[in-house]
Amino acid sequence: IRLEGLDRRLTRATFGKAKAEEGQAAEPTLSDPDKPTPPSERSLRLSGIEVVDAAIALNGFDGTEGRARLPDLALETSFSLPDLHYENGRWDSEGPLALDLHQIQAGGGGSVPFFSASKLELRAGTLAGLLEDHRLDSVTLEGADLLASDETLARFLQTSEALPQPEPDETSEARPWIVDQVKLGPSGVVLRDLTIAGKKSPELTASLSGELSDLRF
Repeated sequence: IRLEGLDRRLTRATFGKAKAEEGQAAEPTLSDPDKPTPPSERSLRLSGIEVVDAAIALNGFDGTEGRARLPDLALETSFSLPDLHYENGRWDSEGPLALDLHQIQAGGGGSVPFFSASKLELRAGTLAGLLEDHRLDSVTLEGADLLASDETLARFLQTSEALPQPEPDETSEARPWIVDQVKLGPSGVVLRDLTIAGKKSPELTASLSGELSDLRF
């Protein structure tokens, strides 16, 4: 499977109505380690998956009409995957996974994005390790800039009516996400004209770089 020059823009209209009808069950998720998958005799193998020069954009998810509140996102990517297979109710790969994202921009409703980066590299040992163990081998971020202000974060600073939250499930403990290594190239942080708890925050400008290991979320 080879996709070349993919240009995909996702908006609120892409996903239709925001709320499912009452009593409608949610679709099952892919390989949830906390919910055992019944044995299956079905098997599937995917080989030669490659995406070349793709551009992806996500826009318009501002939290209105009961929809999710997400940043406007734009990025470019090219990647190829090892052979993937589904067997005995499990997804796995025959090698490590590598995903590189380029020219990333994330906005919050203003004319200027609150985050940008020249490159983000994600590495995982296997697909099963990613889906079942929630483990990433490494995350590398290069050329990142964060600009926090009332304008750039307008979408997320808006107050909205709190939705009822489901009761916590005390029968099982959520599996943490583990990142073995995080590398941050020279990056900038600017905090300016940002209102927090009704008060203007002090202005902050900083440059960051470094490495972290064994992160758990």
